[in-house]
Amino acid sequence: MTRYEITTIVADETAPNPALAPIQAQGGTITHEESLGKRRFSYPIKGETSGVYHRVRFDAEPSMIGAIDTTLHNDPSILRYLLVTQPREVKAIAPEVDEAAIEALGDVTTMNRDAEATKKSAPSEPAVTEEEPTEVVAEPAVDTEGATVTSETGKNESVADEATRQATLDEKLKNILGK
Repeated sequence: MTRYEITTIVADETAPNPALAPIQAQGGTITHEESLGKRRFSYPIKGETSGVYHRVRFDAEPSMIGAIDTTLHNDPSILRYLLVTQPREVKAIAPEVDEAAIEALGDVTTMNRDAEATKKSAPSEPAVTEEEPTEVVAEPAVDTEGATVTSETGKNESVADEATRQATLDEKLKNILGK
């Protein structure tokens, strides 16, 4: 038998889950049933703005699913449904335990713990140091003739004009920073 899950949406809050009867009629075994409550839709479905969600997990033969699907498709009380196959449960296999690896991890943990203790006991350094900022001078990009340069604004200017503009900007920056 294969494990399946059906989620249905119905408009009537008082109606029982419509997926139960077709599953039982075809000889399926219900393993879990739950109502997920009423929820509003993002858009109207068959003229309804909200619906009650139901979920059923069951075991059945693959040959039974066609009849269950047809019954759910023809049921007018169901706004939407989704029938999916559930993956089989896989048991995790425990790997062989390597005692040397565990001891090595213990040593690493001890080293990490010692490093953390050293960090906590060491005096903290200031986040910002009082160093003199280094001045970065950008060299102008000279074209092949050496007479013009493309400035940051995208204009072609003479090398002398660009150098003057850079010097002026540097002076303004020093005045702003107070140096």
